[in-house]
Amino acid sequence: MNNPTYIERTYRKFESALRLYAKQIVKTVGHADGVLGCETKDHLRLPLDASAMKPMENGAAWGEEYGNLWLRTTVTVPEEADGQILCAVPDADAVEILCFRGDVPAGIINSKNNFIGGMHPCFFVSYDA
Repeated sequence: MNNPTYIERTYRKFESALRLYAKQIVKTVGHADGVLGCETKDHLRLPLDASAMKPMENGAAWGEEYGNLWLRTTVTVPEEADGQILCAVPDADAVEILCFRGDVPAGIINSKNNFIGGMHPCFFVSYDA
């Protein structure tokens, strides 16, 4: 049996739970400052050196057709977050993001699934194994 009323009601409950619990799952402990960036049409396999990049302002426009944006930053972990699981949540308006830790590929963020809710478009920076 397919009851549209119950389906819609259940869907609204899921949306409500996502909004409520996502705030409890991830807590912001800081922001990246001093972000450097470089936009290129080259499909590079290694990160650019910082000397090839320029400072990026928050909300800077980017996105030439077939373009790639390389970003580099460092983050200081606040004392109260030391030893906790940390993840980065880039706000670059990109569909797919290849993340490097140092100069080593360390993960991919697929923001195409952001509509699902929760924290799918995040990258684990540190965790205790």
